Amino acid sequence: MSESFLNIVLIGFMGCGKSSLGKVLAKEIGFDFIDSDLEIAKSENMAIADIFKTKGEDYFRQLEKNFILNAKNLNHYIIATGGGMPIYADIREMGFSIFLDSSFEVISHRLRSDHNRPLFDTQAHERFITRHPIYTKNADLIIPANGTIKETLKLILEKIK
Repeated sequence: MSESFLNIVLIGFMGCGKSSLGKVLAKEIGFDFIDSDLEIAKSENMAIADIFKTKGEDYFRQLEKNFILNAKNLNHYIIATGGGMPIYADIREMGFSIFLDSSFEVISHRLRSDHNRPLFDTQAHERFITRHPIYTKNADLIIPANGTIKETLKLILEKIK
């Protein structure tokens, strides 16, 4: 693993595998793992969906910006971001960013039974289309992520080793 990567930041639309893959990648390369949504939920003592419902999206986006301020001081972490974080805040301060690029069809299939996604609704496809070029612009590396975690991990390791 190159020492030039202080942190690796995983970005992409909800359901692309940032959290699941992040845990495996961290173990594989000897980094620690942190999930921004889990950290925010823990700090607020409520689920992300409840933060959206009770305090609103603007409040949540400010919590994400606060997370970035703290995370940019981390070292040797895999950071799984929330799907909107790179849209509303500058994630580049946290480290080397990898866009896990999944198709909307794959994401829809993965999230079919997950009812805890506050922004996966009737406008999710439109949001997906709008966000895609922003993810691409903010990525240091783009990895196709339609396959299994093992397949995507292999692609990442080939590029960063």
